[in-house]
Amino acid sequence: MQHFYENNLLENSNKLLNGSAPLRGLRTNIPLNSKITLLSQRYSIGISVKTNSKYYTNQNTTTKSFNNNVWSYLMLFLIALALCPFQLKAQTYSGPIVITKGGTYTGNWESNDSEVSAVEIKTSEPLIILNSNIRGAGYLIKSWYNSANLVVRNTSGYGLPPTPYQNYKKPRRFVTVNNFKNLVIENCYLEQTAGIYAGTMYEGNGTPNETIKIRYNIAKNIDSRVYGGNEDHSQFVQFNFRGNLPNAEIAWNQIINSPDLSRVEDNISIHNSKGTASSPIKIHDNYIQGAYPIPSTSISYSGGGILSDGDGDASSCTAFVEAYNNQLVNLGNYSMGIASGNNIHYHNNRAVNSATFEDGSRFKMYTSGFWSKDYYNPSCVVEIL
Repeated sequence: MQHFYENNLLENSNKLLNGSAPLRGLRTNIPLNSKITLLSQRYSIGISVKTNSKYYTNQNTTTKSFNNNVWSYLMLFLIALALCPFQLKAQTYSGPIVITKGGTYTGNWESNDSEVSAVEIKTSEPLIILNSNIRGAGYLIKSWYNSANLVVRNTSGYGLPPTPYQNYKKPRRFVTVNNFKNLVIENCYLEQTAGIYAGTMYEGNGTPNETIKIRYNIAKNIDSRVYGGNEDHSQFVQFNFRGNLPNAEIAWNQIINSPDLSRVEDNISIHNSKGTASSPIKIHDNYIQGAYPIPSTSISYSGGGILSDGDGDASSCTAFVEAYNNQLVNLGNYSMGIASGNNIHYHNNRAVNSATFEDGSRFKMYTSGFWSKDYYNPSCVVEIL
């Protein structure tokens, strides 16, 4: 989502400079054929303007002809902000919410306690969370034991520092559901969360209106760490449910994990979960960059990219999965693997791995590209890679 806003700002600002958008009577000394570069990765808090002969910037650096053009730059900056489709202002959050009836909900909710979900759903009625901001020290959105029918769209989720937990670990899942009929997560932004978990049992009717769709999302730094330096294996997405699920799709997502700022296990994990022969679980056109232990210099690491996995027998292990057109960059341990399952088809994927960090130092952990092996059960036959 932030990339859309940044690109939109750059596009409109460069149109102003090059004459394809009107300046509406405002004058500037910035010449045509100039180029605007956004200096902030998340919001436009700095813009530089580069021309063939001069360089203007609002940063505190030595620049040629800056003093003579400061007012022109400021005018251009204000024009760019006016064209930007959002306002830069701090979000105001309310406390945790418990939802007991279906409908459409929009708001900003947070929980600073790992024991309390920021949003807890206690209804099986169709429910939409739209245009919201959610942050939490534990689960952000939780629906357990309610046969969830949940849609989350255009919503941002942020992990807060974890606090002490009781009985069991509570990673900062963006969404966690167990018994469910329908789960759709689209056009969302996740940062420092433990991703999305769909587990236990699929209870839908097998139609396209009751399935799982996880599409068009951006995730930054999937992080499985909980209080006290402990970890709970977490993924961008994990399927871990019983029941055949047709029409399921994980597609067009961008996941970028940075070393020592993230702790992802498998970025995408299909564990003891099934599509159908006529409608396999489709994993396609995802961009996945980075998978590292904490610290990133560790020798041992069990995570990686896209994995079909499970310890069930031939009747209950992962089956009917198709993964294609995925791009995987610089992942530790592996890029795509099949550890268990049958009727699994990986094709037309690309893995690129230098096994080095940005500073040029080498990975100390093992890494690989594509592999297939039945790790658990000889009767659960891996068929296709």
